[in-house]
Amino acid sequence: MKVISNMDRRRVALRSAILIHSEMSTGYTGKEQGFATVHEVDDTEGQRPVIGAGRVLGAAEVERALSMLNPARSLAFLPNTLLAASNAALVWWRPPAKARVWFSVRGEPKIQDKTAITPHPGLVFAATPGDWFVFAVKGSERPTPDTPLFQAPYMNVWDSGRICTGNANVPKSLLPESTKQFEAAWFESQFTHSNIHQKGRLLKWRGGPSAFWLSMLEGRHKEFPERVLVPLKATLATVLSGLSTGSNPGVRA
Repeated sequence: MKVISNMDRRRVALRSAILIHSEMSTGYTGKEQGFATVHEVDDTEGQRPVIGAGRVLGAAEVERALSMLNPARSLAFLPNTLLAASNAALVWWRPPAKARVWFSVRGEPKIQDKTAITPHPGLVFAATPGDWFVFAVKGSERPTPDTPLFQAPYMNVWDSGRICTGNANVPKSLLPESTKQFEAAWFESQFTHSNIHQKGRLLKWRGGPSAFWLSMLEGRHKEFPERVLVPLKATLATVLSGLSTGSNPGVRA
């Protein structure tokens, strides 16, 4: 059986087939464990192709198959801030630095339609095809797997670290060069409401999150006061492990 490739009009023939095996109860979603087998195909002229017996596909063969499907892949420079990357997730660190933030909190005139350049703690971002997460870290050293994580002290963030994107212009690709686009989407969006309502869970500040961020917007802190950060029962390794098995980093308060 000969077919015509719509990509560049080259003539190609069916040589082998790769079959994906996964849990029968859930179907293949790309998250559950499974394996792949490769099968030779009997493509005798004038007859229907027949898939033959298969064998488990090895890692090297997977790489070769991916190279055939995407031969134009190029090397990309990996910045020191990139912590982990795969085709399903991107994890990176933003060192402590200043950035402009925007607030529009309904019902609180003091922090409604306010913007200023303020200090921020070190942040660990994680992105997957369907979700986006942020956590805080202390200090200015590049995080390691043992680095403790803290609740990101921002509105629009759940206690799992998941970001409520709203109308933010979130990048679609998970390439190393996309990290700056994600950060721009984060800081250029408006913080409008708190997703964590338990007292002292988002941050530790007398008067709560709005009072704290008002003090930041008014320039009362030359550096971000790390004492306000709330510790999580997680490290960077927790996030990496969670993302390796699914789209959720596995962080719990």
